[in-house]
Parts: sequence; C-alpha cells; structure tokens
Amino acid sequence: MIVKPKISNSKFLKFIRKNRLIIILSFILVSLLIVLLLFIYVFRLVSVQGISMLPTLKDGQKIFINKVKKPQRNDVVVFNYNKTVLIKRLVGIPGDKLEVNENSVLINGKLVASFSDLGFWKFNGIIPENKFFALGDNINFSNDSRTFGLFDLNAIQGIWA
Repeated sequence: MIVKPKISNSKFLKFIRKNRLIIILSFILVSLLIVLLLFIYVFRLVSVQGISMLPTLKDGQKIFINKVKKPQRNDVVVFNYNKTVLIKRLVGIPGDKLEVNENSVLINGKLVASFSDLGFWKFNGIIPENKFFALGDNINFSNDSRTFGLFDLNAIQGIWA
C-alpha cells in the first residue's frame, strides 16, 4: 500500500493560495524590469533612414542593435559621424592594411570594392587601434568612410543584432 503525504495543509501551499495574485504580479514586474534593463544597457531599437544599405536594410526598417558586442569585420554597425547617425558595414578593422584610392578599396591586399568615383578620402597604411573603415552595401548611394575616412570605436552605438 502506497501512502501519499498530505501536503494540502502545508504552510507553503496555504501561503501560495493566499498570495497567488501578489506572486503573479511580482513575477510580471520582475520580468518587465529585466526586459527594461536589457533595453537600457544591451539593446536598442533603431530606424534605418536612407538607401545606403540596400538590399540588406531598407529605408524605414526597424532593427535592434547590441550595445555591448565587440565590433568585427563585416558587422553592420550604427555609429555617430558629424552629429549624424549612420548605418554601415565594417570592412576595415584595427590592424588591417587599408588602401583607398580614386577607384578601389583594398583590405590586406584583397579588393573589397571598386567604383568609378570613390570620394575624397585617400589612405594607404595600417588602420590604427580603435579606428574602423565602413562602407554602405549600396555602394553607389552611400556616404561612408570613402568620404570621411576612419572613425573611432567610441562613435559606435551598437551592432545589428
């Protein structure tokens, strides 16, 4: 014969039954607090403006960015430049050999992009620590590092998650 312990009279179950609403509301409140903290410190919602990242990102599209991830080559980053928020793809990272001239971009000797008019900025050297070079995916309609050069790690708001 199996004897089941009588737990319906336990103090714990009485507490649960009596305070069910408080427990549920506490769980919801803690969950909302966790989500809020994630959005304050880790993630952010950003709206894409313009066509410089077509076909990857479309004008008006909403994206989440990760504010704590370390930037790596080919990441799509959101950064500040000249009081403007830009979204571009990182192609050059610290330590890379970068060559930018009037019709091509080479990273470590490999052709990354070529066009008829690259802009105003020319460079031939190693990308310094905490500096980055970025291009728009829609290369013919992008204001990117070909125009303004390298930008600082501190300018990066986040990486497309």
